[in-house]
Amino acid sequence: MVIYPNPTTDFIQLKNDESIATITIFNVTGRLVSKINHTSGMAHDVTSLRTGMYLVRLQNTNGDVVKSLRLSKK
Repeated sequence: MVIYPNPTTDFIQLKNDESIATITIFNVTGRLVSKINHTSGMAHDVTSLRTGMYLVRLQNTNGDVVKSLRLSKK
């Protein structure tokens, strides 16, 4: 699973995202900044995020964490 484009300025998408139901984004201090319901192939607007680094948690329909990734927002 890959988030692209990374770094991003306005939106993110996932590759190989068939099992992903929720995208949760945390700032570097661990504060939740966004929780997004995901459907395969969707693009998500991240223009409201400030410039910086974020931790992105990808969860399946059972709520299990499938993968955690870093995201850079320009």
